[in-house]
Amino acid sequence: MIEEWVMIAAEIKKEEMVEVAEEFSFKIYMEVMKHLDDIKNHCPDLTDVTNKIENLFLLKTRSDVSAIFDKTLSDGIELGKRIR
Repeated sequence: MIEEWVMIAAEIKKEEMVEVAEEFSFKIYMEVMKHLDDIKNHCPDLTDVTNKIENLFLLKTRSDVSAIFDKTLSDGIELGKRIR
């Protein structure tokens, strides 16, 4: 039961961290979008590709946060065990 609560809390915290990461990288995201929009305007047939690139950019942020969060949590738990 405690493990379930920890997992739920961890997922909530990950979502908060994703929001922080997205806010932090907003200028970069906007620059990427500007270039993708330029590509769409010059080559409308590449719209599907540019949309996939945008989705991958957003997915990378989520993936990075998840990996870092999980590693940090695991390291923290391990450190806590050693301190005891």
